[in-house]
Amino acid sequence: WPAIRPRARSLSVRGAAAMPPRIQYDDSASEADDVSYDDEDDGGGALRGGPSQYGGGGGLGGLGGGGAVLPAFPGLGGTGGAGAAPMPGGFMLGEGLLAALAARAEQVAPNMTAQHVILMLNASAKLGWRPQPSLLAALANRARTVVPQMTAQNTASILTAYAQIGKEPPKDLLQQLALRAAFLADQMSADQVANSLHAFARMKEPPGDGVVHALGARVAIVAPEMGPMSVANCLDAFAVLNTRPHVHTLHVLNKRAEEVASQFNAHNVSSVIHAYGAFGRLWLMGVPNEGLLAGLLQQAEKECSGMSGLDVARVLDAYSFLWVHLEEKVMDAVQGKKNLTKAHGAQVLGAYTTIWKLSQMKHLGDSLLTALAGRAEVLAPEMYGRSVALVLRSYATVGKHPGDALLVKLDARAQQVASGMSSSSLAMILDAYATLGEMPSDELLAALEVRAQDVAGHMSAEDVANMLDAYSKMGKRPHDDLLSKLGSRAKIVAPDMTALDVASVLNACTTVWRTPDEALLDVLQTRVEAVAAQMNAADVATTFAALARLRGFISPPLLAALGERATQVVPSMLPIHLAAVLSTYADLGQLPPQSLLAVLARRGEETAPQMTAKDVSGVLGAFAKIWKAHAEAQLEILNSGTDTGGSSTALSLALMEQLGKSLVKAIDARATVVAPLMSASDVADVLDAFAVLAEPPEEPLLVALGQRAKAVVGEMNAQDVAKTLNAYAQLKAIRGGLSIVRL
Repeated sequence: WPAIRPRARSLSVRGAAAMPPRIQYDDSASEADDVSYDDEDDGGGALRGGPSQYGGGGGLGGLGGGGAVLPAFPGLGGTGGAGAAPMPGGFMLGEGLLAALAARAEQVAPNMTAQHVILMLNASAKLGWRPQPSLLAALANRARTVVPQMTAQNTASILTAYAQIGKEPPKDLLQQLALRAAFLADQMSADQVANSLHAFARMKEPPGDGVVHALGARVAIVAPEMGPMSVANCLDAFAVLNTRPHVHTLHVLNKRAEEVASQFNAHNVSSVIHAYGAFGRLWLMGVPNEGLLAGLLQQAEKECSGMSGLDVARVLDAYSFLWVHLEEKVMDAVQGKKNLTKAHGAQVLGAYTTIWKLSQMKHLGDSLLTALAGRAEVLAPEMYGRSVALVLRSYATVGKHPGDALLVKLDARAQQVASGMSSSSLAMILDAYATLGEMPSDELLAALEVRAQDVAGHMSAEDVANMLDAYSKMGKRPHDDLLSKLGSRAKIVAPDMTALDVASVLNACTTVWRTPDEALLDVLQTRVEAVAAQMNAADVATTFAALARLRGFISPPLLAALGERATQVVPSMLPIHLAAVLSTYADLGQLPPQSLLAVLARRGEETAPQMTAKDVSGVLGAFAKIWKAHAEAQLEILNSGTDTGGSSTALSLALMEQLGKSLVKAIDARATVVAPLMSASDVADVLDAFAVLAEPPEEPLLVALGQRAKAVVGEMNAQDVAKTLNAYAQLKAIRGGLSIVRL
């Protein structure tokens, strides 16, 4: 059932709990690094962010701002060579003088004030000079001594200075500074508190929730005074530090963000949109209000030409997540699953609001997606692997093709950087191609497979599932060595798999393996039983369809668990899901519980008016198979005289008959409408289903099927021809009164 799960993986809100504690956008960082800012400055310059809030040079900007990638200093290993270019201020600073000043600074460091230490660090940032470890140690030693005398401005400035040079202070000093920042938070200005939060977000060692909450409380007071960069830095910091701001703090920031949205530069707007996407992932927080959402999307399109590769990737990534989040909320509202507003009883209003937001995103987002694709095409040759992966996945998620020109450039760039990609980037790229209905070039596929073999032993459960699912959707089989490693890793990480992961891997067992590994199937079966209660309709259907193809590898407890979950999620099933569940029971020679059969039939009636030609043939054929198996089994019991339940068998048949009549009537009406669109196999399957059900179609449908059969007879294969002729023969006999069991 290739269309059971048409969306791109890994963006669903259902998987939010599996998000890492902090956000990483850098493939070149080690797997242990939580966040890195060094390698993802793909085109934005050194200290981005426009006019500096820090007293000269470019501002720090938001996450990934590239502050650690400083311009090379002439004469100190930089690309300009010795004395190649004048330093800011119009003077030349020779290597000898710089070395002498550094040596003297190390000697007098014990006499420095807090302001002197800050000036030293700021100077190194502005000069593009990385001080020697011994000088940094001397400055850190002095900073430890003077921390108790630091003012709010001193504290914010030294944190910012360390962030600017891309060097983290020693752990104990960072803890001292964090506590000092929390103590003085109520004295900080708008810029100082924003800069402090932003600096902490750039450190690998988080300051602790207490410190962030203290700074957040100050943000709530001074946010109305913040400029666009400070707003962006605060929102971005809360997301990176994975510390949920107080409701009031976020409310005030949202309000200020809406007021200054038209002033955000390219990097600011990227940071803010990224932050809201992260809030949704980390804490299932809602989409920004309509005014803020519109302002951000419009400003992103306006500033698109100034975005770096990472900016583009982050905007697309957040946009696609918010898109999925809204779609899922709309589905919840339509199905009446939950009240979407705080006020009890306002579900209808909440549903309309959510639908309006999604409509707004689609309306404003269409031109934004086009603009971002154009910008990504320009920047693709400089993008890092993570950015390439995020761009591809985002377009796949929203169902918009990025364009052939961009796809070619991203393919070429991915080949170049594949050797440094993380496992999640590899999986995202493959899955995006599969979701877009495209195939990566042979060169890219080979490069990705080589890298995947290197990192397979470290893949997460989600990465393994994504990789296997992508190959399954593309209809390709990975190299034997890679497949073996993925299978081995799947057995290890199976206990960590989500419902979506295990459904995908099970499905892959039927497509990418010639002979599935029984040990792998055993652990997957165990995991399905554990997560069945968390499966959605698509997961249930995918799992059922996979198990049908893996006959003999399903235990009664597993079938019972899936059947119970299917009964619960039927209201959200699409026709293809109904067909998968019904067909699986028939193929396994099992009868679904009557409660499940009843809700499946009712759902079939409800969805019949929207069914496609393929849906009609799939659902009708599946119900016919299950009806035949059920009726034959019950009649055998009646004829054998072993029915110890008295009238239970007769009641079961009566129930099936009633359910079947209503379902077949609804599908008959729809089939008449879509008959002109049916394929040769659809025509054969529909006729065969009516014959199996011993229920001739209504005259309009019979005529429509006959006309369509004539039109597609040249496309029929041997099975289609045989089924069509046999169906007509059986239907003729039924009309002649030879039918034994009728619906």
